[in-house]
Amino acid sequence: MRVARLFAVVVSAWAVMALVPQASADAQMADRQQYCANKADIYIHDFSIEACTFLIISGPRQAPKELAVIYGYRCTQYLKDKQFDRALQDCDEAVWLDDNYLPAYQTRGLVYELTRQSKRAAADFTQVISQQPANAGGWQGLCRNELALDQIKLAISACSEALRLQPADAGTLVTRALAHLKADALDEAIADFDGALRAKSAQATALYGRGVARLNRRDSAAGVDDIAAAKAIQSDIADQFANRYHIKPNDGLVTSASTEFE
Repeated sequence: MRVARLFAVVVSAWAVMALVPQASADAQMADRQQYCANKADIYIHDFSIEACTFLIISGPRQAPKELAVIYGYRCTQYLKDKQFDRALQDCDEAVWLDDNYLPAYQTRGLVYELTRQSKRAAADFTQVISQQPANAGGWQGLCRNELALDQIKLAISACSEALRLQPADAGTLVTRALAHLKADALDEAIADFDGALRAKSAQATALYGRGVARLNRRDSAAGVDDIAAAKAIQSDIADQFANRYHIKPNDGLVTSASTEFE
């Protein structure tokens, strides 16, 4: 009986010892998952990328949907690190592994947007909102990229839906204001620029855009003041409007006092 008990104790000890390395390995994998996801953005991007890479090449065999999430996380880290080519590769891989994984479409849409591939970006954001109609970020992305494509009515519609879901978002208000400005809907543009400046003051884009709208509406003094304030914040704001948005004050309506701001 004593020998049997001793044998049982030894076997139990072996079992515990065998579990310790496995428990340690599981803990390490959980840590790497956390580092890879980096949801609070507290780890440096290179560290998170290495953790994701380890999970991809060294971790246990993963189901396609689980692997898609890891590729999606690494895509996000590459995006934050401005490694756009690698980000696109990873988001493409995530979508290939799970074509219903919407975060990969949304992140890839941002990569396309930042690399001035607005048509592809709009397609990815459309994919997001087709499956998640209440996704404000998807509507915001579509809003920005429809504006970049000069699809003014579609931009205004997408921006309006984004603002219904997330009211008073300064960035979306500015984008819709720019669309109104390009459509020569000056009162609507000024109202949106006002809203954006209430939500977030001292925005060069909102100030300059409102200044242009006011000048074009023949409110010269207020327009000149807005443009001067915008240039004090961002000296090249006029070039940005002319080159990126193709917007500038109407030549015939700009007073001599505001000529320098064209």
